[in-house]
Amino acid sequence: MRLTGTWEGEYVYGPNYAIEGLAVPFRMSLQESWLRKVVGSVRDDASAGGQPELGRIEGRRRGRHFEFVKAMPVAYAMDPETSELVPTMDFLARAAGREPPGSQLSSVIRYSGTYDPVTDSLEGRWSIVPHRFPSAAGPIEWGGGSGTWTARRLSRELSEV
Repeated sequence: MRLTGTWEGEYVYGPNYAIEGLAVPFRMSLQESWLRKVVGSVRDDASAGGQPELGRIEGRRRGRHFEFVKAMPVAYAMDPETSELVPTMDFLARAAGREPPGSQLSSVIRYSGTYDPVTDSLEGRWSIVPHRFPSAAGPIEWGGGSGTWTARRLSRELSEV
């Protein structure tokens, strides 16, 4: 059993989001080595509320358990007024009343789950550790949250996502 192939799934925002229950489709292409290391790429459906950039996946499978990190090149935050994803740097600039120091932030999302060989599918939970940004009014915390995810294998072949 290897996770190599093209997978289609969705992640669902959990209760700490204004858009709780929103499901965002994604497609990922995974390659598992003989040492059970898994690498690949992932693309969210941006038209359904996902991040528009191509992300990287790095993880490991242990038996039926699968853990990976989804690294996105740009971090997004949920705008509490519009419930839309906006680049975190834009959100921080508005919240702090000034441009934050540094360059664009990236986003790291931790996924864990299990593989079901009968249905050739994955399911589990995802989480984002919150970040803190200092401001004159005190620290601003953003980006934390969690939810669930599922995926099913479309093909045992790798593909563009």
